[in-house]
Amino acid sequence: MIGKLLQQARIDARKMATAGGFEDDIILKTKDGSIELAVKGLTTSHTQQYDTEGNPVNSKSEHITVSELDLIEGEFPYKSTKGSPNLNGCKVVKKDNTGETKNHVIKETMPNKTTGLIVCILGDA
Repeated sequence: MIGKLLQQARIDARKMATAGGFEDDIILKTKDGSIELAVKGLTTSHTQQYDTEGNPVNSKSEHITVSELDLIEGEFPYKSTKGSPNLNGCKVVKKDNTGETKNHVIKETMPNKTTGLIVCILGDA
């Protein structure tokens, strides 16, 4: 019974990230720009008020959330040589809240093996 529930949770997580009404268009490009994939996913951009040590700062924090299944289906090379999801260095093109297209680079890749979603921390390109 738990297996079916977990399977449904994965389906629901993917739907929320890619077709739940809050998704944005995202273009992923390999480091060298030779492969490009258009996906839907969640995008977040906000101002971070504290650093990791609790000191007050005013810095930008941006990330995207995409479905690993979309990367597989789109044949996008997203795994390291050890077989783990690793999109670090890949390029991201997405629009900001004003509709202006922005270019980013993925600084950190955080896969969730339970949901099948991958969160990527972005930096400026």
